[in-house]
Amino acid sequence: MNVYLIRIFNRADTFIGKYRLHFISWIVYIVYESVLTGIFVQQFGEFENYIVHYSLNISLFYCHIYAMRKINFNFQLFDFLRFIPVVVLEILFYIPVLALLNRMFTKYNQPSDGLYLGINHLFIAGSIYRSIFFIMVSTGYWFILRFFSERKKLEILAKKHLNEVIVRERAEKNLALSKTDIVILVGGVSVGDYDYVIDATKKCGIEKQFHKIRQKPGKPFYFGTKAEK
Repeated sequence: MNVYLIRIFNRADTFIGKYRLHFISWIVYIVYESVLTGIFVQQFGEFENYIVHYSLNISLFYCHIYAMRKINFNFQLFDFLRFIPVVVLEILFYIPVLALLNRMFTKYNQPSDGLYLGINHLFIAGSIYRSIFFIMVSTGYWFILRFFSERKKLEILAKKHLNEVIVRERAEKNLALSKTDIVILVGGVSVGDYDYVIDATKKCGIEKQFHKIRQKPGKPFYFGTKAEK
């Protein structure tokens, strides 16, 4: 029994650690919106109201992200044709679920004569506004995730290309060193992330004498030796 509890706590700790930023962001947003709304209307709701409504809204947020991943939105016409029905279905699902949760756990929009689950035009309008708000925020968040994902892919491709350049550069330097006493490189020496010349010279067995000099223009400037060359 203790082993299972330890596993549960470890998994929970891992999950919270992985999505810590999500938890913090939602807590800050919920507190900010709840306090601001309460001050504005001069009335605060009951605790279960906040639990029910924000649980549904947060669920909609992540469900929409899942839908966006399935659609793989690329601003093509076919993507819009799939995106719009998904949003409509999410809203149509959101309205009755919110009404049912209110009926079960809160005092809002209770049933009355002629109104099943207390759904009227005001409730529908408010539900549409609220659902669209979280759908828009979710869509924006998905685009941010995709931006960083694409940038990471480009960085991986750039590093792969860099490795290929290093191998080619090393081969060219070895060939040049085998035929001449002095090898002069023009361009390619930098102090950034793509300083492949320095790495290539190390793999060729060249000993660095200096890399930077007080010279403008022309810094950095690399000079190295290998044996008598």
